Amino acid sequence: MNYIGQGVFNLVVYAEYLFLENFITGLIILYFSGRICGRKTKKIRLCAGGALCGLFSFTLFVNIRPAPVSLFVKLVFSVLAVSTAFSPLPFRAKRKKSGNEDCRLSAHNISCWRGQLRLLLAFYIVSFAMGGLTLAIVYLSGIKGVLGNGYVYMEAPSYISVTGGITASAVLMKIFVKCIGNVIRRQKLKCRARLELQGKKFELSAYTDTGNSLRDPLSGAPVSVISRSKAEEIIGEMTKEEAARRCCVIPFSAAGTRCGLMRGFRADSLAVKAGDVEKCFSPAVIAVYEGEFASRDAEESFDILLNKEILGGELI
Repeated sequence: MNYIGQGVFNLVVYAEYLFLENFITGLIILYFSGRICGRKTKKIRLCAGGALCGLFSFTLFVNIRPAPVSLFVKLVFSVLAVSTAFSPLPFRAKRKKSGNEDCRLSAHNISCWRGQLRLLLAFYIVSFAMGGLTLAIVYLSGIKGVLGNGYVYMEAPSYISVTGGITASAVLMKIFVKCIGNVIRRQKLKCRARLELQGKKFELSAYTDTGNSLRDPLSGAPVSVISRSKAEEIIGEMTKEEAARRCCVIPFSAAGTRCGLMRGFRADSLAVKAGDVEKCFSPAVIAVYEGEFASRDAEESFDILLNKEILGGELI
């Protein structure tokens, strides 16, 4: 196939190279998208998604106009590629259930949609990273190449060159994903917290997890969750009248669990220190967990699970 550049150069495009380059690149993008989102899939589905990327690369020879149509086509393809490689989480149809059951089903289905949207976002993040890497290779090596409809073809003398270039890209992408993983792990860290109530200060061991997004329905303030034993110790320092005045309830919902209410209380302030960073929230809303906490990656226990907005939000 002949590709004539717009007043720059003529380039002979070999169909097998075009398909192979974008097939393997698609595999890499889909694989690392799944890694970022923690999703596993069958190899046959991953190969099917890569093959779809390889076939769609032949739109390099099609001038899709106008720009909104081109954008729509690319978006549809992205959704199709992600859905081919990763089966959507099973949605649950609503039937006549109790109020709590309906809420649980809604939370589950919302979680399914969010999972697919995260995959799509990761797909674009990895694609942009791979695109920048490809441009760098073209610039530094002086290899002729063409770009069209989001796909790239680089003139290569042999399959060995194609394999070598893609292997280098995969290694660099692995480093990129590892860096993202380190950022995510830093978002889930253990630190110290100090709760103040009626002039009394309580030192707590705290753990930050992006899974806690509770909010006070009245003030909209982020809610942290304290263990039952520590809550009883703190509430025991208050009079019955003061405890009743500070008492509150926090609604919650989560995928796979029922909607419900958590009892809680309002403290004067909550100070959190992680490394050299210290933040103070006043007043602070605290929900009570009817159990004890243990970190996911260690046997150590902690007293309070901080809201994700206390020390930072989600990466994806």
